[in-house]
Amino acid sequence: MGLKIIAFEVDDTLWSGRLDEARFGKGRNANPVIEDNLELVSDLMIRDISDRQNSINMFSDVPIIINDILKKGMKIAIVSRNSSKALCDRALFLFKARNTNDVLTPIISLVTFDEVSGRDSKSQIFTRIQGWSGVAYEEMLLFDSDSSGSEVEKLGVKFKLINRYRGLAWEEYQEALKGESNTGKPKDPYDIPFYDQPPLGRLLGGGKFAKVYESQEQDAVIKVMNYWVTGLRKRFLEIYGIIKEGKPFKPGSSNDDQYLTMIAFELRNLNAIKELRAPKPENFTGWFTMLKIGGIALWKTPLYKRHPFSVPFQRLIKTAFHLIVDEIEVAVKKYGIEHRDAHLANANFTMDGDQPVKAHLLDWGIAVQMKWDGKRYIRGDDVLLWADSEAGMKYTPEEFRQYWITWMVKTEYEANVSRKAITEEDSKKFLSDLSWWFQR
Repeated sequence: MGLKIIAFEVDDTLWSGRLDEARFGKGRNANPVIEDNLELVSDLMIRDISDRQNSINMFSDVPIIINDILKKGMKIAIVSRNSSKALCDRALFLFKARNTNDVLTPIISLVTFDEVSGRDSKSQIFTRIQGWSGVAYEEMLLFDSDSSGSEVEKLGVKFKLINRYRGLAWEEYQEALKGESNTGKPKDPYDIPFYDQPPLGRLLGGGKFAKVYESQEQDAVIKVMNYWVTGLRKRFLEIYGIIKEGKPFKPGSSNDDQYLTMIAFELRNLNAIKELRAPKPENFTGWFTMLKIGGIALWKTPLYKRHPFSVPFQRLIKTAFHLIVDEIEVAVKKYGIEHRDAHLANANFTMDGDQPVKAHLLDWGIAVQMKWDGKRYIRGDDVLLWADSEAGMKYTPEEFRQYWITWMVKTEYEANVSRKAITEEDSKKFLSDLSWWFQR
């Protein structure tokens, strides 16, 4: 059964960046018709004439891929959750590709199914396309830079995750056609992105690199990486092997290496502290299940809303900081792992009334190996990208607690300065003597 419909998300897949109706067409002297603010600057670039800082760039292989799809007799669909169909259609009109006669033509006129909808899920869109076309879901393929698009696989639609930094590339397109046209199964199923991923529940939150979902297991959550694509696993296993042994690894400026290093650290650390449920790190395919952390964020409690220099606020966070250090010490002594980003945003708390009584640490991506020799804490040789590793440092228990209390107090009050809750001058005076904070 061959492919008959090739579908694309647009943002970060056909072009870099997002056509955001909240930004485009909002500059000085903007045209009231939002799509009329788009202008073609070059074959691969569209700019917002009302604000030239806003632009999108079509990935260079896209016109060739569109021409190849048409010459193979397949139909093209746009399946996007962008909220502005008008902006996307205008961009697809301005960008061009060659038709079957090799004549440059607006891409929009080469599209059979133009489905841009911020309201409907991609599964709903494909259901409509199937009804209109009569084409079986198994004969459709979606290219998307957002892993949540993999929901369409439940219908039977083939799915190919695209690295949003690189966009749609000829090699990935060819690989998808070969892999999804039943010409042969992968030698190793773990090379398939999101292989064996469990059903995803409600979206709990997410950031630049991943999203977190509810799991069918009540005491677990599922983390799904945003940019995981075929071909990354081999390099991931190389990096993970080094980090697992506690050897220093410097990924350099490669985006892929930095991304994979971040994942390798988190999996190693979660596995070490017994919070990784599945899969084994060696079988990672872009997702993992981890223990769901209980408690409540401190800023959701009434006392946290007090002024940063008030006594109730300071007593509250002083207690919280010492509870966090308690948990850091437990992890070091029990598992040989030191959390290296233990600020309030990375901890939940069990509360007794309005006071925290136990900390629960979150986000173990930034953590290093550390051992306790009975007298001192000794940090290992891990090299972190996002924080100072301070490899080899040694601390007595008192020095270790003072190190972390100092770091957390300064981090919290710098955050208050950035929120303009206090002035920088007052913060510096306040932080000049931390002796009160060290007292338990």
